[in-house]
Amino acid sequence: MEFKGTKGRLIYKPTQKTNGKVDKFRVFKEDKQGFYDSGLCLIENDNDESEYNALLFTKAPEMLEEIKRLVKALKIVSPYRVTGSVIDHAEKLIKEATEL
Repeated sequence: MEFKGTKGRLIYKPTQKTNGKVDKFRVFKEDKQGFYDSGLCLIENDNDESEYNALLFTKAPEMLEEIKRLVKALKIVSPYRVTGSVIDHAEKLIKEATEL
């Protein structure tokens, strides 16, 4: 279950303003020199949740990797103390996030 999406540090920045209100958030990938590409996607700022969605989008790859490491550690450290359904559910979510 390898993540095949964009790897590396992602950030978001507000773009395009109309009447002082942010219209969109653009998601960027940081390169090795600390610069950002032209943008991976635009998230419309159409409700109060839009900026939170942009933030979550930028953290998703890192969170996925941490969850994979936690599942692996749980299987080794406490396979009997953690219910199998917790590990099974986490593995199902990982699969759903890494396969089209």
